[in-house]
Amino acid sequence: MTDLTTHAPGAKGSRLTGAALTRETVASSPDVLRPSGLLAAKGLQQFYSPPEAAELVGRVLHAGHCNAVDLTAGDGALLAQWPREQRYGIEIDADQVAAGDYHAIHGDLQRVYPLVRLTRLGFRAVVLNPPFGLTWTDIHGKSINSTLLALRYGLGVLDERGHGVLIAGRDRFAREIADQPEARGVYAVIECHDLFEGVELPCVVAFFRAPHTRSNDTPPAWRTAARAELPGLVRWVNDAHGERCDYAPAPTSRRPAYGPPTRRAPGRRLPTSTRGAAGSPPRGRPATTSPCGPGGCASR
Repeated sequence: MTDLTTHAPGAKGSRLTGAALTRETVASSPDVLRPSGLLAAKGLQQFYSPPEAAELVGRVLHAGHCNAVDLTAGDGALLAQWPREQRYGIEIDADQVAAGDYHAIHGDLQRVYPLVRLTRLGFRAVVLNPPFGLTWTDIHGKSINSTLLALRYGLGVLDERGHGVLIAGRDRFAREIADQPEARGVYAVIECHDLFEGVELPCVVAFFRAPHTRSNDTPPAWRTAARAELPGLVRWVNDAHGERCDYAPAPTSRRPAYGPPTRRAPGRRLPTSTRGAAGSPPRGRPATTSPCGPGGCASR
């Protein structure tokens, strides 16, 4: 049986130990204590980003030239390419906050996000590796998948010139996210079958901008790559962006240590609807090809 608890330094996988077992973490989702396959419980699903993914993300999102935020930061693995003074994150597990090296808000994203939005902060880089299969609650009390809600909240703190990245399970991305309005800004998707060591789960690394920056309805560029190949795909991602999105000049100077992120102009809102034409296939795949194979997507 595959060990699902030792994929990265500090990762707890589905184990509810230490600060991962508190009233706040258990209350964060009804799925935390729910059995899942061979696991006694789903837990917080703490599987952290490998360095190859962090290197690619840092180079595409201009690490060192802007502040970055990870809304489910864990130990900060996905922020590793940014200088410490430019790393910001939200994390529910106090053990991971202590292990990480970033400016942290310790708390449940579902409770922290409304306060963050009131500040009208905007980040030029938003990185997301949320739990894939938990049920969360949005600000209106509606139940929603944790991956989709993390993307929605990531867009809420993304500067209009900024770039973001979302790591997600491939099948869930195709089934529940790719055709949602929040995914309208996705311009490049890398499918990776060995992203997390020891876990047999095809994943995607999806790069996005704010939906209104898409210059056309061309589906996102989509390719498959091994984890070791990820750092070499910077040009491919940048080319996909140039073909699908409005030009956004790269930040050219470092922010001072502890400098604040940019603030949004009051009243700016994302478009209320950014869906593609009715009947169009999920973005990222041609209509004749299912990313889940001929049998369709599994229920995972």
